[in-house]
Amino acid sequence: DAKIMEMTKITQKIYEEKSKAEGIIEGKAEGIIEGKAEGIIEGKAEGIKEGNLKTAAALKKLGVSNEIIRQSTGLTDEEIDNLGTRLK
Repeated sequence: DAKIMEMTKITQKIYEEKSKAEGIIEGKAEGIIEGKAEGIIEGKAEGIKEGNLKTAAALKKLGVSNEIIRQSTGLTDEEIDNLGTRLK
């Protein structure tokens, strides 16, 4: 009887530790997935922004007004005005 009770306690402890470890692993996996998704979204946003800046610089070089560049790219007047270094 005592051996069975001890085995039950050991089995319960093993089950608790296994569940705890599974929770930790699952949490880490979720964190990794969220981190990768965030990175992909940020990378795409940066790429779109870079493309808009290049387009705006080309339009500026052609003499297109800031208003049309702003409407075409979504950039602010400040961002358009700071394109000077990209025009070279």
